[in-house]
Amino acid sequence: MQEAFMSLMDSEGTRPALSHSCGACNTSGDGEVQENRHLDRKVREQADGSCTRSPENRRSDERMFQFLQYLRLDETGRAGLSVQVRKRQFRMCRNQQEMVARRSSLLLGSAFVSSVQQTERIILPGKPGESDEIFHITRGKIPAELKPRLSQPFTEEEKERIYSQVGLVRAEHVPESARPKALWIFGPPAAGKSTLAAEAAAERFGQAMNAVSVDGNEIRDAHDGFRRVAEHGFDHHVLHKDAWDALKETGCVEGLKKSILKKAIANRQNIVLPDCALKPERVKDMLKSLQDAGYEMHAICLWAPQEEAERRGRLRSVKTGKAYNPKFHQPSCEGTLEVIAHWENQMSLPNGGSFGSIEFYDAGSAPAIRVGKDHFEMLIRCAERGRRRSKELALMNDAAWVKQASEGDHAIEELIAIPWPEKDHSIGIRFVCVLCCRLAKQERYFKRNKCQGMPAFAKYREAWLRELRPWLDDEGPRGKAARLAKAKIGIAEPAAVPDLPQGLFGGDSRQRPMGLCHFDTMAAGAPGRPFYCATSTCRPPSCLSYIAELGEEAVLMGDFNLVEAEYPISDALASGFLRAANEASHGDAGAPPTFQGLSGYTRCLDYALHTGRLVFDYKHQVAGLADHDLVFYDMQLPVAPLPQRFRLQPPRPLQAEAVTTQLWHDVWSQHEASFRGYLQRGAIDDAWALLSNEGERERPPSC
Repeated sequence: MQEAFMSLMDSEGTRPALSHSCGACNTSGDGEVQENRHLDRKVREQADGSCTRSPENRRSDERMFQFLQYLRLDETGRAGLSVQVRKRQFRMCRNQQEMVARRSSLLLGSAFVSSVQQTERIILPGKPGESDEIFHITRGKIPAELKPRLSQPFTEEEKERIYSQVGLVRAEHVPESARPKALWIFGPPAAGKSTLAAEAAAERFGQAMNAVSVDGNEIRDAHDGFRRVAEHGFDHHVLHKDAWDALKETGCVEGLKKSILKKAIANRQNIVLPDCALKPERVKDMLKSLQDAGYEMHAICLWAPQEEAERRGRLRSVKTGKAYNPKFHQPSCEGTLEVIAHWENQMSLPNGGSFGSIEFYDAGSAPAIRVGKDHFEMLIRCAERGRRRSKELALMNDAAWVKQASEGDHAIEELIAIPWPEKDHSIGIRFVCVLCCRLAKQERYFKRNKCQGMPAFAKYREAWLRELRPWLDDEGPRGKAARLAKAKIGIAEPAAVPDLPQGLFGGDSRQRPMGLCHFDTMAAGAPGRPFYCATSTCRPPSCLSYIAELGEEAVLMGDFNLVEAEYPISDALASGFLRAANEASHGDAGAPPTFQGLSGYTRCLDYALHTGRLVFDYKHQVAGLADHDLVFYDMQLPVAPLPQRFRLQPPRPLQAEAVTTQLWHDVWSQHEASFRGYLQRGAIDDAWALLSNEGERERPPSC
């Protein structure tokens, strides 16, 4: 894909080398010649009028120009390319075919568009009954009166306040007879280092305040200029991405951080050092300095999935004013592994007494769970493999969408009419495309143009939702119409998620505790929609990448709304990443249909996919209550005997004779003292379990 993109770039690598010919005005050129013609509306009104294009084509150019301007950015996100886009390369007239081809080539498909939207905006979910808040990430928009403040050094008053906040004033000085301690916390950005630091410091130092926190975040937030810029951004719903870059260039934050560390070492105070391990060599030098100073060092290593860390980081960046950058996640994980290897190597040396304990935590859920070293390394390696595989699948999905967008026209059967609550309390009609969820008042607005896909209309859904929001809670017909319309334009309600008991699905096992995951069964329903969607407490971004990140055997089953021969199921099966459970029962003959429509059984939409080492013995299929049959499988689990807590005790056999009063008295007399003891201690569950077990043991078959 990178080669395809770079083939559009000229020798300077900054603008597409695309020849152009306007079908309406017969002007031609490479875009440079025409950059002063057909600009925005205001400039075109002042042009010489040499172009005789139709008003419809002019409106198309305007919409395309605005759309591309909306998508302008400095980093192309998931594609991994860094391209500075010039505004002038979009300012030239073009006909409909060139516009679609240019968008498909330049934007690299829907993955690029979705990446732009995720990168350039942050949406804070609103409280029930309130709308979401949207923060736009910007560059070069810092007010002129605030920008000089970012280059100012810390004042003496600010330094004194920082010394007090980080604990340099209040932390105790360790006497010469004892060794001061240093607690390192390694992990990627937004993994929860600061949260865990307070708990770990209280555990090791007696109280969290009895240590000096050498954390650049606290120093940064105390800078008056940066704080003012962050507050300005929060008040105006923007995030100034270049604010931290400007402050970092001054070196005042890093310099004060080194000064605090030197003062703490000189004072023999306990130290807490959160670090992302992006520069392992610098960390090794600091470890050597603390070792020479006689410190006893301990380490805590954190890991969190990149999707979860990015979610936390983006929400945190709105409050702190520093934009979260996901590109540091994987380098931080790799740096943490390098520091771990160095730490263990130093512990094995004769003079390695300064290197103490090292603990590992999976911070993918709250609270973080302590794991072993092997498990910790497995999480990082599996996440990297899953990330690469997810990227490959995303590229295949993008290629399929670009191909479909260039070949498939709107057809009449792709449009549906839905009720729409109007402002005058009446109910009108809207037309929706089932592929891209585009909304229009009249069917004639769909002129059999090439479907632009969901990403092209994603920015309009917030405006559509504002029209529906006043009616969503209405119990009458308008509320029902509003809720139906909301679903049809691609805005799904999150499902309620029950929680699994702590320890039943996780604990010390190889899997993390999580809520029961509900995957959206309609997400794979139509081409152009994302084939992955989940509503759950963990909210993995992709079923396939989530399975890959687990690094374990897994089964994905349900109503896919796709047959196995359709994309993306077919690609997952063809790549060998997953196998079809129906193979064991039907072989190459094909599975019988499971969906029953008005004309009878049509397609097999309900089935299971599994990883390679699982074995399915038999498939069961019975008529369901609705339009889908009930499908379930018998399978073998190639695992060692499960721990005791995962085993289900077999039911006790029922007695053949009825339980008489005398028999119950004789049986219960042995347990009555224990039963009353449980009640006196308030152990109601134990008392009930004792009573229930004895009653179950003595019940006759008729009970």
